[in-house]
Order: sequence, then structure tokens, then C-alpha cells
Amino acid sequence: MPEEYKKYDVDFKSLRNNEYWIEIHTFYKENIEKIAPLIDRIQEKYGMDFETARDSILYEIVNAHAGTDHRKKLFSKKRYSWSLKYILFFIFSLFSGFINLLISPFLKNRNFDILYEEMWEENSWFSRFYKYIDIELPKDKTRAILFDHPAPAKPFFKKPRISMWNDEVINRRYGAFIFDWKEVLRVLWKEKFSFFRLWKFSKDFNFTYIYFRFLRKILLYKTQVQKVKAKNLIMAGDYYWNPVKYFQFKKSISNIILIQHNIKASGIRQRAFLYADYYFTHSEDSNYKMEGVGKTKLISVGSFQLIPFLQKKEIEYDILFINQTVYDKLKEGTPLLDQEKLQKEHNILIENFYKYIYKNKDLKAIYIAKPGYTNREPFLSVEEKFKDLENVKFTSAYGSNMFDLVQKSKIIINMYSSVGREAYGLDKKVLWINYNHSCTIFNQNVDFEDLHILLDNSYDAFKSRIDLFLSNSDEVDQHFEKLKKKYMNIQENSANIILDSIF
Repeated sequence: MPEEYKKYDVDFKSLRNNEYWIEIHTFYKENIEKIAPLIDRIQEKYGMDFETARDSILYEIVNAHAGTDHRKKLFSKKRYSWSLKYILFFIFSLFSGFINLLISPFLKNRNFDILYEEMWEENSWFSRFYKYIDIELPKDKTRAILFDHPAPAKPFFKKPRISMWNDEVINRRYGAFIFDWKEVLRVLWKEKFSFFRLWKFSKDFNFTYIYFRFLRKILLYKTQVQKVKAKNLIMAGDYYWNPVKYFQFKKSISNIILIQHNIKASGIRQRAFLYADYYFTHSEDSNYKMEGVGKTKLISVGSFQLIPFLQKKEIEYDILFINQTVYDKLKEGTPLLDQEKLQKEHNILIENFYKYIYKNKDLKAIYIAKPGYTNREPFLSVEEKFKDLENVKFTSAYGSNMFDLVQKSKIIINMYSSVGREAYGLDKKVLWINYNHSCTIFNQNVDFEDLHILLDNSYDAFKSRIDLFLSNSDEVDQHFEKLKKKYMNIQENSANIILDSIF
């Protein structure tokens, strides 16, 4: 990178050997002469500090590499087509701003102590995360749910009915397509000549697409907090956050608090550019994997979803086997994955599991898939194969139902499901299968043989490890206690830790 552009570079230590980040970082450095002026532009035009402006563009580049369709758009040579889309976007924004102008008088100015951000009516984040905080919240604190979504979600204006929530809901799901009229005018004025600059820079790659994504976020996030102010906003969908959202929300909200939802594996979008004031993570390992988070304060408290399951229950199953989605389009998000190899080694795992259960009919096992996967492969084939074995139950479960079954099981067999990490928090022994290094998806730190990792696909190796896990072994117990501390730093009352930090 030329010396004059050194300040635009980033060094993410935990991603230095990540093949996806290496590809993205190389692209970024090779095109920095075009990207740097864009960073300077949004810093000047929108009042962002340098780091936020840089990370906003990097975030869009990372997301444009996330899937096959996005990458096609990023490297599209159809400048005329994308220039037309850019112009149409502004025409649409002007129209949507006019609609917003009509409904704006009916929006009340609201101010709260706590806002819970929500995107789902059923299986809500409130029911899985926020309720533990809400119980501890002082009664004199005002609170509401801010219901929004980055994509258009019908019905747009109908008041959402959030599971386990009976108080006020501020509906902003229309914000994905009806933009705050004041922000529309502001953006149109600032970008009146940007078309020509983007046309010039989009010769080698689709600069227009990157900037289009950025501008849409500027409009979207300002609309979501239109006429809303709060001292604190708490959000469990951390993977929906980014520098632009933080920048726009901070104009209306004093403290933004994120709660880690799922594990931090190899996916860059789940561990980078998640801006907040406070980020309550699962563990120190999660903190280490966070990159490009600005001045976010990271505090490890474990997984909120495990709170109802910390009391031990009577064991019903010796083995819980997690269905692996090896026939999904995994290469969409993991282009370098050898999916045929993964499927082959998965079939060997099923053979080993079948042989073990067949020879140990005194053991009880349960095979679990997410809802919607019980009528798909590999669930159907596995269920058919095991149909004559009475000691294996096949079912579907998700969220709290899944954790309830994990709690009632001795050991977990898993390839790449995030439940494997969360099971550590429930003091479970998890055997991670990475036969012949076939399971490169989501990189769960299972590249090297260890007590909890199995690379050898032989039946003898499988039998030996399962027998050991089912036995009473101090060595095994101590090993998993260390894993629990590293990956799932469960605190006695994580809800109070959050409230103590913000009040």
C-alpha cells in the first residue's frame, strides 16, 4: 500500500490467517486509491469521524463478498445499468420521503429510559433475552420495544404482537422503504453530484453498488429512530449492527448495548464492525475475535439464552446428535468449502454412530434437527437408517426447546452447530467431528486433534472417544471445565451486570 494511504489500512490480528479476510483485505488495499476518497467524502459530508467512515465502507465491502450474488454485483461491469439503478434509487427515495412527510404528523415524539430492539413477533428476542433484564429493571424506568427490520416486512403498519410483551411497541418496520423525509432531502442535497464520481470509479469494480448500500443505510436507520429518543437501547440481534447504524442511532440514543446472540466463529460479519457503547459477549474468546468495533467496551457474561437452563435436570439421554445441514447451499457463504468431502465424511460419521448405537442398545440417544429440516436431507435418510433401533428418538427443536434437550443429555455429537459451544455453558461434553479436516465451515477451532475434537474417521476412534465421555473421568471433566471458561463465561446474574453498567 502506498505510503500516503497507510492511515486507511487496518490490522485485524485475529483475522490474519482467515482466508476470507485475506481476500477482502487484498481487494481493499489494491483499490485503496479509489476507496480512500470515498472514505474522506462521507467523513466530510456526514460528519463521521475517520474510523467510523473507514469501517462503514469496509463493512459494505465485507458484505459484498458474503455471497455469490453479492460478489457478482460487486464485480459487475454493467456501469450503465447500475448508474440507472442509482438514479432510480434517488427518485424512489424522494417519493418515499413524500409519503413519510404525510405520516410524520401522526408520529408522536417519544422518550424512554430503555428501548428493546425487536424484529420478530414469535420466538421474540424479548422472550429469549430481554425478559431477564426487564424483570430486574426498576419500576420507575420507562421502556418500550422498537420494532424494526432492515428489509421490508409485512404488514407494514399493523401493530406487532410480541411474544411475552404486553407494553408499548413502536413500529418502524416500514422504515425499510418509507424514509424520513428530512433525511431524504439532506442526502439528496449532499449527493447531487456524486453520480459522476461513482461513474468514474466504477470502471474496474462496482463502486456504485457499495455506495448505494451505504446511502440506503443512512436513510433506513435514521427512519427507524424518527421522533424517538432513549437513554439506552438494548439489542440481542448483534449481527444486524454496523458502523452506520450506530452512527445514526447515536443521534437519538445515549447508550447502545449489544448482547451476543450466537458464537463468534470464522464468519467476518458476525465478529467485525459491530459498533456499540457496550457489548456483552459470551467469553474472553469472543472478545478476542471482535475486530473493527471502534470504542466499544467488551464485557463477557455468557449466553443469555442459557439462563433458564442453569439448574441441572435429570438425564434422559446418553447421546444427543445434532443434525448437520450438509446438503444446504453452504458454499454461498463459504466459497472455499469442499462440500462433497464434507458430505462424504458426514456419511462416515452416521455409519459410526449407527454401529455404536446398534452395539449399545442399553443407551438412549436423540437426533435433533431444526424445525423445517425434518423433511429434508440428511434427516430423512438418517431416520430411515435408524428406523429399526428403538433406542434412538428423532425430533425437531429450536431455541429453548433445544437447550432443554441439551440439558437432559450427557454428551453432544456435533460438527459445526453453534449449540456445541453453548452446551459448554450447561456443563456438557461435546465431541466435535472434523473428519480429515472436512468441516472448514464456521471454523470452530477444531483443526487439531484434542480430547474434544475427532479427526480420525475410524469406528474404533469414535467408539473410544464416546466410551471415554460416557465414563466418569476427572481428566474429561477438567478438560471441559477449561473449555467452558474459555468459550462460555457464564455469570451468576448477567442481567444485573448490564443494568449496573448503564445506570
